Parts: sequence; structure tokens; C-alpha cells
Amino acid sequence: MRYQIVKTMTINNLKNYDLFVNWVVGEFDLYLIDKNKTLNIYFPNGYFEIGNIKSKGRHFCFTISIYSKSKIAFQRIVNSLESIYEHVSLFVSKK
Repeated sequence: MRYQIVKTMTINNLKNYDLFVNWVVGEFDLYLIDKNKTLNIYFPNGYFEIGNIKSKGRHFCFTISIYSKSKIAFQRIVNSLESIYEHVSLFVSKK
């Protein structure tokens, strides 16, 4: 794989993490999805995984790892996941 990134994200509770994962699954439902301990989604030229949830005080941290052979696909996935994360963050802050 030529392009890869591992990002650590924080979220305030597990319910919001589940909401984020559900939105990601909904966004990428046409791709091969493997849900075990981590969420793996395979797209043409690569895949990404979401998992490794750890408690840090009042928040939870999780990682998003993206691997791709294509720079265009890599950037599209990064942008999509960041956008979903921002939407979930805004959604839960307005509740």
C-alpha cells in the first residue's frame, strides 16, 4: 500500500461512537464490510478500519487506519470520514 494514515479520534461516550460507526456503515454500504472487533471496509485499491476503543478519563479514543494504493481514493476516504466525524460531533453537541 502506498498511502496510509492512522488517526486517533476522541468521542465523549460509546453511544456516540456507535452512532459514528453506523453513519460510516451507511455511507459505505456498497463496499465489502467486515464487523468484528474492528470495523473493516474494503474499497477499490484499499481499505480502512475503525477500532481500538480506549477509555481516557471522560472520553473514549479510537483509531481510524486508512490504507490505499490510489492517492485519489485515499483522499476521498479521508475527507469522507472526517466529514462524517464532524457531522456526528455537531449532531451530538446539539442534543
